[in-house]
Amino acid sequence: MKLSKKFILFIKKTQLKKTIAIKRNVDFWKTIFEGYNSIGLNTSISHSEIGIGSYCGNDCIVNRVKIQKFCSVGNNVEVIYGTHPVNAFFSTHPAFFSVKKQSGVTFVTENLFSENKLIQKKYSVLVEDDVWIGSHAKILEGIKVGTGAIVAAGALVTKDVEPYSIVGGVPAKIMGYRFDEQTISELLQTEWWNNDISWFYDPKNLEHLNRIIERYKC
Repeated sequence: MKLSKKFILFIKKTQLKKTIAIKRNVDFWKTIFEGYNSIGLNTSISHSEIGIGSYCGNDCIVNRVKIQKFCSVGNNVEVIYGTHPVNAFFSTHPAFFSVKKQSGVTFVTENLFSENKLIQKKYSVLVEDDVWIGSHAKILEGIKVGTGAIVAAGALVTKDVEPYSIVGGVPAKIMGYRFDEQTISELLQTEWWNNDISWFYDPKNLEHLNRIIERYKC
């Protein structure tokens, strides 16, 4: 397979682990992969961090996103980077509040509006551990998707998502929770996602986690 210049430069800067699968026509830059990751066809990913066990499907757009451990991101998921003022100025056009000259012109001498809502001063979106994001979901910047949450296919996420909640719709609203409050609390306390990868090969450990949710199933 012929490697792009970006891919070759990435290899020079980073030791690419055998557990990372980068599919064809992936455009990525300055991204950290922790291992056991897969990035699907035609996905664009930059200035991001992908935790162990997490993967992205095909045709995703991921810019300045921190995806923590064991997350599943479907096809055509997009993080919408950048915003415009609604009523702070007479116009929403950046020529009247930004010096970046997005259209080739500006009428101001300094930035008058913050066009980006970042988390931890670095990422546009934070996806915590064990999150499932369905295909064609879109997430606005400045959003945190809590541990264990599910974002339904086609959802437009405009505000933070609670841990272990299930959200869907346009805009996305809470449809329910994966477990009851006590079970959610117990799962969060375990922080199972922080264990070394070897821990998961012991069936007893997985059985222990499954026993936590048995009461909820009943």
